[in-house]
Amino acid sequence: MRERNSTCLEFRTGDPLTPWLRCHSRLETARFLPDGHGIVTMDDLGRARIWELPEDDKSVEDLRDLSRLLIGETLAPANGPSQPETDPLRIVWERLRARYPGAFLSFEP
Repeated sequence: MRERNSTCLEFRTGDPLTPWLRCHSRLETARFLPDGHGIVTMDDLGRARIWELPEDDKSVEDLRDLSRLLIGETLAPANGPSQPETDPLRIVWERLRARYPGAFLSFEP
């Protein structure tokens, strides 16, 4: 059986709401569990599955800043991606590195 990847998208923007979900059939529907720690999906064969979502204690602002660092651009929903100046990303990197030191490695030349 062929493996597929699916993700849940925000209806209005199309932005991904979940990490990639690996499955063997096409997902038809998905709903977040009331506690927010999982998703229940239904595939095209009528099978249900519960996916546990990883917990993260980072704020929404920090998660947005981490995504800026990873893609090297800012996301403006109305205008799409835009290239920021280098210095603002450096400031974000330094702030997040101070807040989450175990998540950032530093290499000295």
